[in-house]
Amino acid sequence: MDVGLREFEDYSYPKRRPWLVAVVILLIIVVVLIVRNRSKRPAPEPALPVSPVESVLPPSAPVPARPASIRPQSRTSATKPTPARPPVARPAVQPASLERARQLDSQGNLLHARTAYLDLLRTGLGESLRAEIERRLGEINITLLFSPHDMPEKVPYTVQRNDAMDKIARKFGTTTELIVKSNNVRNENRIKAGDMFRVFNGKFSLRISKARCDMILYMNGEFCKRYRVGVGAYDRTPKGEFTVVSKEKNPTWWKRGQAPIPFGDKRNILGTRWMAIKDIVDPDQDERGLGIHGTSDDSSIGKRLSAGCIRLVNADVEELFALLPVGTSVEIAE
Repeated sequence: MDVGLREFEDYSYPKRRPWLVAVVILLIIVVVLIVRNRSKRPAPEPALPVSPVESVLPPSAPVPARPASIRPQSRTSATKPTPARPPVARPAVQPASLERARQLDSQGNLLHARTAYLDLLRTGLGESLRAEIERRLGEINITLLFSPHDMPEKVPYTVQRNDAMDKIARKFGTTTELIVKSNNVRNENRIKAGDMFRVFNGKFSLRISKARCDMILYMNGEFCKRYRVGVGAYDRTPKGEFTVVSKEKNPTWWKRGQAPIPFGDKRNILGTRWMAIKDIVDPDQDERGLGIHGTSDDSSIGKRLSAGCIRLVNADVEELFALLPVGTSVEIAE
């Protein structure tokens, strides 16, 4: 018996680690519980659709705000931001408006055609079309001005006792020649009380461009007609604001340092009309030194050949002479 006990006591048990076994058992239990909970978890309620970036985030991670660029876009907009849409520009000229103006013109409705053409000039026109409309507007305006045709710039007037044509012209700020032409008066010295006239009551002005060698006639601030002119050589035509101070038919040329050269003399280059202009800033300027006149050489028009004056072909300067009263403003620009 004693021998058996000793043998039992001499028996050596191997060393054990009971805590490791406990950990393993605990892990197994946890894994089993997780698997069981997942299998029993109810299906999530349907949620609003999210972008692909949001759907791949872990449930526990905070969901960032959706950037605007994540929204579905077309191929073009996804690779390149869509620029702001520029304002829609209206067409340079409406074909219907141009056709309407030409139709009124062809029907002889000059007053309404003039209004339609003026409206077109306020739009963006190509150079050739603008020149065409300006040319036709000039023709229409001259026809209306030099005829008994009614127009907004004319007012009715009944001749009074002791009236004279120049007196009526001064009263309305116009010229006797324009009243005579626009009313088909045969003899301006034989008007009588009770005669009915249409008298121009508007205001003319001129703008001369040295660079373009042209002159625009304005009527109450609106385009009336464009003329080709000749200007001074070597920039001798001054720039500034001027006014017409005197007018002369069949002018004598008072050339500096020489005796006066009468009209009709081949040396007289002034043509058939002369309108002296004076600088508003320098009223003491010699009125015979600068003016608007005709020419004996039509080939000089559109060129820089004069001693400083503005020259036109005789037909054009005679037309302007009949329209412009003393006091008309003249602007000379580069």
